[in-house]
Amino acid sequence: MAWLGLYRIRQQDFPAPGCSQRRPSFLGGKQLLVSLALLHFAAACGNSNSGLRRFDGGDLAPVGGAVDGPTSSTGGSPGFPDLGTPACMSNDDCMSPMVCNINTDGACGPASYTQIDVSGTTTCAVVSDGSLFCWGGNPLGEMGPTTTGNHLVPFRIPYQQKVRTVATGYGFTCVLLLTGQVDCWGQNGNGALGCANPQASSMGPLCTPYPPGSAISQLVAGAERACVGMSKGIVQCWGRNDHYDLGDGTNVSKYAPVTVLGIETAIAIASGVWQACAVLEGGSAKCWGANNRAELGNGTTAATPSATFVSGLDGKTDKVMAVSAAEDHSCLVLEDGSIRCFGENLYGELGDGKTVMSLVPVVAQFPKGATDVATGIQFTCALFGSSTMQCLGKGGAGQLGNGAFAQSPSPVVVNLPEGTFVKALAAKFNHICVLGSEGRLWCWGDNSSGQLGTGTNKNASRPFEVPMPGVH
Repeated sequence: MAWLGLYRIRQQDFPAPGCSQRRPSFLGGKQLLVSLALLHFAAACGNSNSGLRRFDGGDLAPVGGAVDGPTSSTGGSPGFPDLGTPACMSNDDCMSPMVCNINTDGACGPASYTQIDVSGTTTCAVVSDGSLFCWGGNPLGEMGPTTTGNHLVPFRIPYQQKVRTVATGYGFTCVLLLTGQVDCWGQNGNGALGCANPQASSMGPLCTPYPPGSAISQLVAGAERACVGMSKGIVQCWGRNDHYDLGDGTNVSKYAPVTVLGIETAIAIASGVWQACAVLEGGSAKCWGANNRAELGNGTTAATPSATFVSGLDGKTDKVMAVSAAEDHSCLVLEDGSIRCFGENLYGELGDGKTVMSLVPVVAQFPKGATDVATGIQFTCALFGSSTMQCLGKGGAGQLGNGAFAQSPSPVVVNLPEGTFVKALAAKFNHICVLGSEGRLWCWGDNSSGQLGTGTNKNASRPFEVPMPGVH
């Protein structure tokens, strides 16, 4: 679920790889101190099956960060795991090919994907050991200083460690670390990196709009701007602002974070290309920014410099549970499992059986029972439960995932592999990826820059599994 779309990671437990059978809670928000109980925990895991390599003595450092997790993890960061007493501190503590899964259970085990984001030509994924991999287009340095050109398979971003969440925009990348710090790199023409002058370092030109200890629960990116959801419910953004993208009441680009006006209780955020939306406590939704395609859903096509309510959804009757924003339209999942969309509708992406723009939310013709939604350019996909997906709208690049390269104004079933349980969706321009509960990753749709990770530039009309690269 953006900017161009938005992924959503729900508070469902990841399988616990390696020796630990404890499962994480994404709502912890505690700063965890490792103690000598680590030794007892490793022993309890049982002999060589633990994957634990060694334990070096010395002072023990805190793991994670003093960052509260979100009430709802829709729209970016899934919060921070409550690991209790981690069994390892780094991959060096584990026997290869096992890794230290700091993003899941804090134990040695097989590597898995834990969070994903996509932009127009790029896909990035966080791995359970805190490393970061990206693939696809790389025209403006979004994959760091050590590489140029496109990557058709996952490429490890150098120097990135303890990454919790990644957000990709047009020509730039930002990460939220376990410590609460936010780092950004890539192009910075309109302040997309969050500082006026990126500092040169071993990681290349780098900006750090938030230092360690910042209370950030979510991170999303747009075309040339990024936003964070703060644990206290406010939203801050930085970067390009000529469409009122930042919601601070002005249309002047900002090189440092500014607070979105009209947002005080956000529990989820989503970023489109030039607009953004938030779900608020109580079940209402607000959007701000560009609106020439009615992508704000407030009954007009006028740009909005501060957050305004989506028409008819003030939380009094129909409560909003999730939001996704694309370039041309936005969609919401309601408490009753229905989906409502607004904006442009050239290919039937709103799901109402028409091809007419709607200034206010209309009911999409998906079945009831939706748990998540993801929007790309002129197409929409919905998740039902955890194992069924349907898509509609534009499909010429295969983005509907039903084995065809054709549009469909009515929902078609995505050909997910049997037994797949989906935890998160990520869509933007013309491709989409889903994260499975076991930490596997599938992508399909446009592949002109290698953004599907298949090793080719061939589009895919069915989900293709992105293999886990060597991590240790």
